[in-house]
Amino acid sequence: MALIPAQPQFGSDTPKGERDLYYMAAASPYFQGDGCFLFHSLSLSEVGRQVRGETDFVYLDDEFLLFLEVKGGVVYFRADTREWGVMGGTKLQDPFKQVTGNLFFIRDRVLPERVGRNVVNSLIIGYGVMFPESGLPRGFSAYETGSISYDTRLIYTAEDRDVPDSFASYIRRLKAYWRNHSKYRQHEGRLSREDKLRIKDFFARDLMFRPPLAGLIRQDAAETLLYTREQKWVIMASQAVGNRAGVMISGSAGTGKTVLALWLAAECVAKGEKTLLLCYNKNLAAWLRQTVKREHPELSRLLTVRNIHALYAEFVRPSGKGSQYFNEEYPKQFSLEYPTLNQVPYDRIIIDEAQDIFRESHFRNIDLLLKGGLDSNNWYIFLDRENQDIFRGFDSGFYADFITLYNPVVLELRKNCRNTPRVIRSTGLYTGIQCQEAAKTGDGLIEEHFYASETDLINQLIRRVQALVADHVDPADVIVLVPSRDLADRLPLRSPALFVSLNDTNVTHPDPKRVRVTTPGAYKGLESAIVILAGIDSFPEDDVYRKTELYLAATRATYGFVTFFHADLKETVAARKKQHFMDNPVL
Repeated sequence: MALIPAQPQFGSDTPKGERDLYYMAAASPYFQGDGCFLFHSLSLSEVGRQVRGETDFVYLDDEFLLFLEVKGGVVYFRADTREWGVMGGTKLQDPFKQVTGNLFFIRDRVLPERVGRNVVNSLIIGYGVMFPESGLPRGFSAYETGSISYDTRLIYTAEDRDVPDSFASYIRRLKAYWRNHSKYRQHEGRLSREDKLRIKDFFARDLMFRPPLAGLIRQDAAETLLYTREQKWVIMASQAVGNRAGVMISGSAGTGKTVLALWLAAECVAKGEKTLLLCYNKNLAAWLRQTVKREHPELSRLLTVRNIHALYAEFVRPSGKGSQYFNEEYPKQFSLEYPTLNQVPYDRIIIDEAQDIFRESHFRNIDLLLKGGLDSNNWYIFLDRENQDIFRGFDSGFYADFITLYNPVVLELRKNCRNTPRVIRSTGLYTGIQCQEAAKTGDGLIEEHFYASETDLINQLIRRVQALVADHVDPADVIVLVPSRDLADRLPLRSPALFVSLNDTNVTHPDPKRVRVTTPGAYKGLESAIVILAGIDSFPEDDVYRKTELYLAATRATYGFVTFFHADLKETVAARKKQHFMDNPVL
């Protein structure tokens, strides 16, 4: 493809109009093949006195080199002083001077050193400015200042967007303008294919503006809202209920259930309530416990954080194995022995990821642990009963009975504040499960890779993680999730300097030099900036467990989701993508 980069690499400040132009070019037949190249975001190490400049688009073919500057929002022009106002008039900046400054630097200093003056002289070199969200500024008419021509024919406006294939049409207009410009009327030069590819390779390799991935991750983290307006409403509604009813808070992955569970736990402790924050996953419990210890040490006096089986083990030693034992028999042992121990009950119980333990055997014990039992209504339950039952602990019949018996206030979270829109779209593509609307606006990172064998998978993983580290991504911001416990154990053995198994300690205190590895189930309830899901050898058509596993993995990613599928699935993935975008054309 002639559009470089082939996948967008927008920063959080990239204007909407510039994003739209990129996607317009990506869809245009004009920018296909290798007859021409369109580069998005060329970074310059020096332009005038600036430390670094950036050109939004640069077009190259065997005859033309065109520099394009994009200005989002409404653009203003003051005729008497010839001053330009951009960004809705909030900033004085001349887009023509900006684009020509970059052009002169590349034409006169950079390219001659790289490809030779004769090669540069064989090109028609021009420029244009693009105002995709603005009309032609009022009061503007053509004029010249020094070597800069200010001409309406060089300007792309919002009206041009109505023209079919408008970006390509604009390029043709610019080519006609500069071919007939007095400077080039006698021009007869043309690049050889070899010279064109030399310039293309130089631009793509040395001048492409690629925001450091570590910086993009930090931008994304800064954009993430700790409490959305919806979450604040849920907090206030939960507190307003008091003990008139228990509160059940439902939301899909990324809607902020765990954050709210911690917040409500802190509120309960502040009122002097002895509080139990309970979940199923031991790694989530370790993270919650260490987060409280690090950020809210004052809560530790009255707040206990446990995964349910660790809580049982404090009083009753386990004597069996398997899911049947831990879901039914072990809870029964606890319910028989705990009442004889004369323990002080909790004033409040908060359950996070409750779908993992929503069965009568566990809730019988929760009733024992809470002062006044479940009838006291001093409980908050957070759950996603639709899509996250990976441990198969959810009993729908008991859930229905529970709702009937206790009649809780049910509140819903509908805004995803964890995942970027691209991660959400990819989740829907791979699983068919639609996530909630994104609160974020950034794009994030999405990658697909295919492997031929396990050896090939491991080698590709090593190279990809090494590349992330080379891009200054903190290993703590990356998690590798694999379907099997066996592969999760073998990866650190294969490359001990690069990978380490996730455990109770590094879930909150990551190794500064190694990326953690675990399974999607073991990482449930947690999140990471970049999630790498590796070793996918079957697609979740009718396999509910695999679909849940894939959904869990994708929705752990706050910024980037990287997948490694077996090569046999390449056609299946392509077909699902085609069908997904047919069903969801707005995406």
